[in-house]
Amino acid sequence: MINRIFLYLLRHGLCNITTVFNGANYQGGKAGTFDPGTHVPFVAWGAGVPAGSVCDDLADLTDILPTICDVAGVPIDEDYVVDGRSLRSQFAGRSRDPRRWVYGYHYDSRFSSRRSAWVRNKHYKLYASGPDHTGTAYVGNTAGKFYDVINDERETSPLPNPPAGSRLETLKNEFQAVLDRMEVDSDPGEN
Repeated sequence: MINRIFLYLLRHGLCNITTVFNGANYQGGKAGTFDPGTHVPFVAWGAGVPAGSVCDDLADLTDILPTICDVAGVPIDEDYVVDGRSLRSQFAGRSRDPRRWVYGYHYDSRFSSRRSAWVRNKHYKLYASGPDHTGTAYVGNTAGKFYDVINDERETSPLPNPPAGSRLETLKNEFQAVLDRMEVDSDPGEN
């Protein structure tokens, strides 16, 4: 399908005024919370995107609406609450104010009590441990666990509690504060 879109744009000379976005999926990771299913490439091609450019900034699904509006030149009403931010500068190769973390929430509809929430950056991921905004406890082997997702992509070995006063403890506490805010407030603040 994506090939047909590109061919149409090429045939009709629309490549200079069109930007195409495509989120990729890692085989076998789509239905889970592990890194292969939640930390996947987001591809942009077309107008304003230098050929062959790569940006490793964190992005989130909430960034899609503000990005599309920014690329299209459509302002978002200031009264409309938007959690995301435009990725247009990243697409143009001018990364500015990258995210420090992203928040994820997974609800497995096959099991009404199976929920997971986490905060992650490029290197570490902390899962929530407990009850979510509906009063339902987070379940599974990951609840409350902290992982080094660079060295443990499948999250098989949780990290021990970081040493007191370490940078890793500070980061884990920052992630926990985000998880706590997400449980009581739909606006997590700046990240």
